[in-house]
Amino acid sequence: MDEAPYKRRRPQGNSSLLACLLVLLFALIFSGIAVGTALDTYELYQSGERVEGTVAGLRSKRSSSRGRHGRSKSVRYAVVEYTTKQGETLKEEFNTEGFFFSSYERGDTVEVAYDPDEPSRMCIIGWGNWTFTVIFGAVGLVIFSLWCKLIIAYVKER
Repeated sequence: MDEAPYKRRRPQGNSSLLACLLVLLFALIFSGIAVGTALDTYELYQSGERVEGTVAGLRSKRSSSRGRHGRSKSVRYAVVEYTTKQGETLKEEFNTEGFFFSSYERGDTVEVAYDPDEPSRMCIIGWGNWTFTVIFGAVGLVIFSLWCKLIIAYVKER
């Protein structure tokens, strides 16, 4: 008795389309976060007031997210003291986790850009501000390219 070899059939229905939509959703989320962060940082760089600041201290805070091995991780902050052009002295914490070269020491002088309408909204001028944006943008791009492959496979399947 000759039996035809078993042919594996792809599932019919909307499961392939659902997978494509979920991948696209993740790509849009990552890309949206990257674009939002980039625009916010760019706005501070372009229209923010620039002053000199001093690293008044370094702090670590426990994060609610878990790192490797299930332990809670700590997030590093530089406490930056700066005086606005209006004469107001502020001390703000700036997350330095994204910096490749976050070797700030107490007493270091840094350039600060702050929002004149909301002086506590600030950033330290440097390439490290873009680390988070570049990583999320790259992940979004990789996921988007995966989506392109999935959608091509979905169209060929039909």
